[in-house]
Amino acid sequence: MNFGAIDLGSNTSFLKIVNSKKETALDKIFYTKTARGLDSKGFITAQKIFELDIFFAEVSELVKEFAPITVVGNATAVYRDAINGFDIISYFAKKYSLELSIIDGVKEAQLSFLGAKPDFIDYNNYFLIDIGGRSTEISFIEKNEITESFSFPFGVVSFDGKTKNHVFDELKKFKFSKKSQTFVGLGGVPTTIGTLEKGLSSFREDLIHLLELSPQQIYKWYDFFNNSSPDDIKHLDILDSRRADVVKSGSMILWAILDFFDAEKIVLSTKSLRDGIIEANYSVETGFSSFF
Repeated sequence: MNFGAIDLGSNTSFLKIVNSKKETALDKIFYTKTARGLDSKGFITAQKIFELDIFFAEVSELVKEFAPITVVGNATAVYRDAINGFDIISYFAKKYSLELSIIDGVKEAQLSFLGAKPDFIDYNNYFLIDIGGRSTEISFIEKNEITESFSFPFGVVSFDGKTKNHVFDELKKFKFSKKSQTFVGLGGVPTTIGTLEKGLSSFREDLIHLLELSPQQIYKWYDFFNNSSPDDIKHLDILDSRRADVVKSGSMILWAILDFFDAEKIVLSTKSLRDGIIEANYSVETGFSSFF
């Protein structure tokens, strides 16, 4: 039995398919940019729904190639924020016979942790950061369990054009009782910075996964993006033009979080929500179940 995990993000979406041994058969990114289709009244627009229909049609065809397969999809911030988010997810779940649901920020953090957890068993405690399109989840991990977790209403899309002080103001609203100077970073922002820092012309998971960076290295790239035009950023070989518009705000958010918590280092992880969905649905005894 194969298993497919769909991560419906606010900026990007993913489909990852693994076999019964959790070996990757497909891992594909889609630039859905759903948050860009959220209007002033809080509705996802008809145009964006049309684009999502094209996305789900492609996902449905890809999934059929790996039958028999169980598929689970989780939608995040933009869908839980949008007035019509639930209706949209319900519509596409029925139309394409997919098991889709909207999860809250706490569940999102838990699944992201499950995806990253196997690589950090030896860490005593650390903060886990997952920067998304409209939300950022920060969790404290102690003895391989989440002991504190908060979801913040800012991401690479929703905080575009804002400053480090805006991030500080949001972080001050929540009280973390735990402390650590070690951070683990998930998602496209830290891995993009890691790729740039390594001087690579394309993403290499084998060179980026578990790479350690200092806050000073993060700041260097934040400063670069902050003082560069969108055209300057798009000229970087590793940045797809569809991601160049969010890396500036993303690097600001990452630097601000590390500065706020006085971090010593951040360890990069290429694992993500989709890996957590896979882990949550797998057991050694029965393999993959259709129940989440």
